[in-house]
Amino acid sequence: MNEKGYVTIEKLAEEINSSPNMLYNLTAKNVKQGVSINYIDKIARALDVSLNCFFLKEPIQNPPRYDI
Repeated sequence: MNEKGYVTIEKLAEEINSSPNMLYNLTAKNVKQGVSINYIDKIARALDVSLNCFFLKEPIQNPPRYDI
C-alpha cells in the first residue's frame, strides 16, 4: 500500500499471484465474473481486512483487520 493506504490493481494482482485483468473484471459493472471464496480470501489477506467486509451492503471506514 502507498502512503495514503491505497494499492493498485497491478500490485494487488502481483501479491495474490493473479492477473490484473481478473481484478479489473471483478470491479467492472458491465462484466459478470465468477469468483471463489478462496480467491476473495486471498484478496482479504493481502489487504489485511476482514473477509466479511466483502459481503457488506455498504462500505465502511476503517474495516476490521483480517483475523486468522
